[in-house]
Amino acid sequence: MHSKAVDYAKTGVTPTVPPDLRVSKYPDFMEKDDKPEYESTSILGIFTKKINDLLRYFERDQDNRFWFILNNLEITEDNIFNFVELL
Repeated sequence: MHSKAVDYAKTGVTPTVPPDLRVSKYPDFMEKDDKPEYESTSILGIFTKKINDLLRYFERDQDNRFWFILNNLEITEDNIFNFVELL
């Protein structure tokens, strides 16, 4: 099935996913309003929720301090690890 999915662009043949491999719930950070969901405890879920919280907070930032900082932020491995430690 994996090779069929990879070759889809070339062959146009869509692989069939068996019902037992289909997901029944989605992690909440995917925001699928029409699907059942569960609260994600993975690092990706935590990270996504924290970023969304920050974005909601800074939507009220009238003088755009957050966007100035964000646009001038140098993303490094150390910065990412420091952020994850804050979680």
